[in-house]
Amino acid sequence: MAVGNKIKRYRELRNFTQAYMAEELNISQNAYSKIETGNVKLTVERLQKIAELLDVPAEDIISFKDEQHFNFTNSTVDKFYGYIENVHEDNKEL
Repeated sequence: MAVGNKIKRYRELRNFTQAYMAEELNISQNAYSKIETGNVKLTVERLQKIAELLDVPAEDIISFKDEQHFNFTNSTVDKFYGYIENVHEDNKEL
């Protein structure tokens, strides 16, 4: 799997938007989109920052092994439940 595709999948697992990632990286959303589509080469520093934001080792992103298994669907309901799991205990009842 290409590096950009892995980044996209990790981003989606975290329920982060491209706009959020771009803001955190201090780049435009268009520039970030080019990272995910593979239309721009990543610097080591940028890759490390992306890995940090996604809370994954940079090695997992650039690994040529496709042993990382992404077990998720892209439905709204699943994203909602994923969001709930990350909400602080006191706010889950809301």
